[in-house]
Order: sequence, then structure tokens, then C-alpha cells
Amino acid sequence: MFLRKRPGTITAAAVLNIVYGSLFLLCCGLNGLLQTFVPNAFDFEPKGAGAAGKSKEPKGAASAGKSKQPRGTASAGKPIEAESAASVDIAQELDDEQERQIPAFKSIQAGNAVVYIFIGIFMIVLGIGLIKMQGWARWGTIGIWLFEIVFAIGYTAFAIIVVVPAADRALEIVAAKHPNDPEVATLKSSGLGVFVAAGVVVGAVIECAFAASVLLLMITRSARTAFSGVTSEPWETGESWGEHRRDNDWDRGGGYGGGYGHGRYG
Repeated sequence: MFLRKRPGTITAAAVLNIVYGSLFLLCCGLNGLLQTFVPNAFDFEPKGAGAAGKSKEPKGAASAGKSKQPRGTASAGKPIEAESAASVDIAQELDDEQERQIPAFKSIQAGNAVVYIFIGIFMIVLGIGLIKMQGWARWGTIGIWLFEIVFAIGYTAFAIIVVVPAADRALEIVAAKHPNDPEVATLKSSGLGVFVAAGVVVGAVIECAFAASVLLLMITRSARTAFSGVTSEPWETGESWGEHRRDNDWDRGGGYGGGYGHGRYG
């Protein structure tokens, strides 16, 4: 029986599915959940460790787009430890105020992360299916990447229309409470809303580029032929014309002699 070879386009698409799926699962999904519910999960500095004269700006609260305060720039009369504690309070206040502006913001972030977890798992499974030349894997790959494009564009629109104005309002409220805080002044001068919007748009463009690269591979002639059930041409498989003709005759009539009296030999 004739065995179809897997085209290079299918192999490339399978690898990209597995690589992109792993990135979505780990970075956008699991890391997104962690940052939503444990924003300081990657801050490994022990609390109160200010004896060395150094303090790290807390990581997390990515939704507010906070910038790091320059080290050693404590205002007059304030030790560095107190300045760091004040910065932590500012970061928390921004998060709390943004949640008041968008009451379901954490739930939306968590839902976004969960969607990426499922997208990542599906892409890995589809990549394995492509390697095994399963027909459902091709259509599944096309479907999941079209969904990813729509999802990325939709979330970007939501961020620009809802999240960015809310972040700006939250910053204005916190700035009114702390008019002399250097971190708040830095955030206002840098344009927090523009920074958040730019980050979301760049992320969406990257995701759409990922999608386009895989979709283009899925619609190539070699990919369509490989999953259509049509026997490849001899020059594509390396077999001779005699072997190609013999295998086609076997498929048509059930044996070497079955072709006679059937199809083109009838």
C-alpha cells in the first residue's frame, strides 16, 4: 500500500504549534494567573532587609504599568527603607483603585489567562496530531489560530477602550492623594495609559504574526494535498513511475491484477 510522506510544511506547522502553544500555556496562561492573584510572587527579597542600603522595587501590578523608582533617590528626611515602603503602598493603591474603576478586572484577567491555558493545551495536542498526519489536526489548527486572532483583537480593543482610561483615572486619584510622591510623578510624566496601550497592541501584533505564519503553512498546496487523500506524484515521494502505477492499481482494484477491468484499464 502507498504510504504518504509528511511534507515539510506540516512538520514546520506542527513544531510551531507546539512551541507557540507552550509559550501561551506558560507565559500568558499560568504566569498570568500567578500575576493576577500573587502579584509579588517573584519578589524574593526578604522583608525588612534594608540594612545593606538597597531596596528593590516590588514586581507585579503589571496591569497598572508601573515604572521602577531610581534607587537611592529618597526624599529629604526619609530613609531608603521608608521610601521603599511608601512605594509598595503606592503600587497597592493603584491596583486597588483600578479594581474600583473596573470591579471585575481581576476576574477578567483570570479569565483571559484561563483562555490562554486552554489555547496552549489545544495547540500542543494539535501539533502532535499534525506530526501523526491526522486530518482533524489540520482543521483544528486552522480553527484555533483563527480564534486566537479574533481573541487577541477583541482583548486589545477592550484594553484600549476600558482598561487604559481606568488606569489613567486611577493614577489621577492616587496622585491627588500623594502629590509629592516621586514615583507617582514619574508615572504621570511617562504617560501610563500610553504605555499600557502600546504594550497591549504590540502583544496583539506578535500573536497575529504567530497565527499568520501557521495559517500560511496550513493552506499551502503540499499541506492540502497531504490531507486530501490524493496520492502524491512520484517526483514528490522519490518512487518510480512503475511503483506509483502499481500502488494506484492496487488501491483501485484490490491486488495487482485488480486494476484490469477497472478504471482506466476498463
